[in-house]
Amino acid sequence: MATIALYESKINSMPSLIKEVKNSVGNLKSELNSFINKCSKINRNICDLDDVISSISSSTQTQEQKEASLKSFSKSIETFADEVDKIDSNVADMINESKDDFYDKYYYLKPEGEKNGWEKFCDGCDSFVDWCKEHWKFVVTVVLVIAAVIIIVATAGAALGPFSLLLLGAAKGILFGAAVGGLVGGTIREMLGGSFLEGFEDGAFAGAISGAFTGGLTSWLEPTVGAGLSLGQTMLLGAGADTVASLLGDLGDIAIKGEEISTGEVAFNAAFSFVLGGIFSAGGKWLGDNFKIEIPGINKGNGSWLHVWKTQVAKSLRYGTSVKLKTILKGMGAGFVEDLWGHILEVPKSIISESIEYENLIPQY
Repeated sequence: MATIALYESKINSMPSLIKEVKNSVGNLKSELNSFINKCSKINRNICDLDDVISSISSSTQTQEQKEASLKSFSKSIETFADEVDKIDSNVADMINESKDDFYDKYYYLKPEGEKNGWEKFCDGCDSFVDWCKEHWKFVVTVVLVIAAVIIIVATAGAALGPFSLLLLGAAKGILFGAAVGGLVGGTIREMLGGSFLEGFEDGAFAGAISGAFTGGLTSWLEPTVGAGLSLGQTMLLGAGADTVASLLGDLGDIAIKGEEISTGEVAFNAAFSFVLGGIFSAGGKWLGDNFKIEIPGINKGNGSWLHVWKTQVAKSLRYGTSVKLKTILKGMGAGFVEDLWGHILEVPKSIISESIEYENLIPQY
């Protein structure tokens, strides 16, 4: 296209050059005619200029022929330039049409400079969707955290019932699980040579899911059974929570990211998470019962956050009284200290999970 345009530009400039040459020839012819007229007036007795006049006349005829030839050539050039312009226009249309057809088929090869505003907007939307697919665990975790905050704020000022306690317990588990799981998972992944952000994303997702499961059911079961959960109940909840998180993580990677994870790997991950979750839940329960972490004013003594929370929950369940946001937050703070051994044990549990090479242990189907 650029070569054709340059060639056409040169052709278009030729008529003006020919016109200048033709004008020069016309001026020369006029000068010769004028010179002939002057020579014819000279007395032949003084000087016979017939040969000179004859030669000049011959030259004049030659210049006239040149002028006519140049005029014809100029017209031919103009016609040729028009044809070139028409051909160039047709070729440009064909190239643009072919280019559009090519980019329709191979849009990813289209340069950014040739995209219009709508195409750039659509590309931005596609990029955002692709990012969400790649980081779907992070997106889900953010949604869960926002939902947890909304639950806590919306529950404040209302009377609590079993369902409200379940929601509050799940909200607390989501917030603590996401925070602890993300920090521990990211740190362990980086220590093992991986990416902190990827480890944080995976750990926060698993922590939020398992935290919602254990936190909700624990808050619902404890008032129901009238006492703390037994060792067996604690192990079953921990094992079930980690299993659910593992299954949701693998199935989500398959359905959303399109990863190829075999059925054997999904089953192994779920079974491994069940065993690991049960063991470390039991460990946290045993440590919490035998080496209780007590902080005065937080989870120890009358008037502590834990005491205020349990008292207000009992009154709300019995008399239908409302619970303030401040009381809910105190209960969450005390609950974090009560579950501190479980949070601490997330470190060795994450180390084991990250260190296991699943590919070497799972039979391929």
